[in-house]
Amino acid sequence: MNYFGIDYGDKKCGIAKANEIIKIASPYTTVDRKDLISFFDKELNKDDVIVFGLPKSMSFNYSKQSFKTIDKAIEIKKKFSNNLFLVDERLTTQSLYNEMKGKVNSKKIKKTKDQNSAVLILSIYLNNPNIGYKLSKKEIYTVDKSKFSNKNVLVENIALKNPKNDFSYEIKDPWLFWYYFNRNIISEYSYKNKDTFDVILNSENINDFIK
Repeated sequence: MNYFGIDYGDKKCGIAKANEIIKIASPYTTVDRKDLISFFDKELNKDDVIVFGLPKSMSFNYSKQSFKTIDKAIEIKKKFSNNLFLVDERLTTQSLYNEMKGKVNSKKIKKTKDQNSAVLILSIYLNNPNIGYKLSKKEIYTVDKSKFSNKNVLVENIALKNPKNDFSYEIKDPWLFWYYFNRNIISEYSYKNKDTFDVILNSENINDFIK
């Protein structure tokens, strides 16, 4: 079994690789973004694990770039059915630059940064697999919206069919962020003051509101 780390970019994808025996990430290759599926067609075995770096803002929130990355990860997951994880990639590029600065000229850092960022992404996962979000589709609930008339509603990390724009959404799971973003719903990673909400919908109480 092999592990593949992916630094997914707008033009290029850096790829790192490790095997289940040594579990040390090494630079492997760089491919054009459009060729990533073809790469896996040739390289991927059924038991291999794929690890994508997940871009997020410094405030933990997801972004348009997060959506692009998750969207491609979902496409690969549907095609190959391998276990696929996402790990927070914040600071990996800057950490890499700081680590190599003074040791390697800056042009060489930029030339190899995609692969080396993929190495950092995969190393984060291999050092602590529990830190990865396992990509999986979640149950989608249909709720009785009449129960929320004139109420301030917060949805916590669950998927609602036909979500309402006047609800607020606290979403930590990447698939759920992708699901809502696809429906033009903007979510927040965390709300500090939840006392302002009349109703908080989550996995613990959703059955009380199902239509």
